[in-house]
This record gives sequence, structure tokens and C-alpha cells, in this order.
Amino acid sequence: MDVRFQSAADAILRQVTTSNPCAPGVVAIAGNRAGEIYQRAAGVRRIGEDAPMTTDSVFALFSLTKAITATAAAGMEG
Repeated sequence: MDVRFQSAADAILRQVTTSNPCAPGVVAIAGNRAGEIYQRAAGVRRIGEDAPMTTDSVFALFSLTKAITATAAAGMEG
């Protein structure tokens, strides 16, 4: 993996979880045709608690599944 990409992605996760307003916790995974190239978690699972967000944390996506499915389907073309 490109060290510059990893550093930039890590910085984005830190900013998202420490800025004001912020997301309490995030999980980011990126891949290419060869497979997974980046996987990290930052922040906490719940506001006011100390349990860290992890890459295997489970949370509801609700209607975001439509956008994820459409993106995955679009990536399969061509």
C-alpha cells in the first residue's frame, strides 16, 4: 500500500473523530481489484463511553445499503 495514501486516510479519520462537530467513531475500508488495501477504525463506539471503534464493530446502516449496493453494482460494469 502507498504510504502517502495510508497517512492521508489516517489523518482524515482523526479529523472526522476529533473536530467539532465530529463523528464519535468511524470505520474505513478501501480496496481495489487485488483486494483490501486499507482498513482502519477511529474514535469511540458510543458518545460518552471509552470503548474504541474497531474494524469489526457492528452498527446499523439503515437506508445506506441502497447507496452501497448501487456503488458496488456500478463498479462491476466494464
